[in-house]
Amino acid sequence: MTLPATVAFFRRCIAGLRPPVAEETRRSVIVLKDNVIGGAQSEFDETDSSYLRSHQELLQVFKEASLLVLSDELQTDMPCGLYPIRMFVLVPSK
Repeated sequence: MTLPATVAFFRRCIAGLRPPVAEETRRSVIVLKDNVIGGAQSEFDETDSSYLRSHQELLQVFKEASLLVLSDELQTDMPCGLYPIRMFVLVPSK
């Protein structure tokens, strides 16, 4: 997906979340686990027609989609030769 399409996707995800309840511990979240690349720009992978995003690009997408990052962790103990994998827990910022 292009960056604008990714922002639109997350906005649709937000619309599908259960409305928040009084207790902050019971709010709906979005969890994303994705490959990330170093550098500032996405790379298109022609093998599977997908984009690999940088960490900074993903954070910008979340911001544009009005998402707040509750957790941002690098997955460890992965085999050598794979792209780094990051795990995000997101909630609507509004």
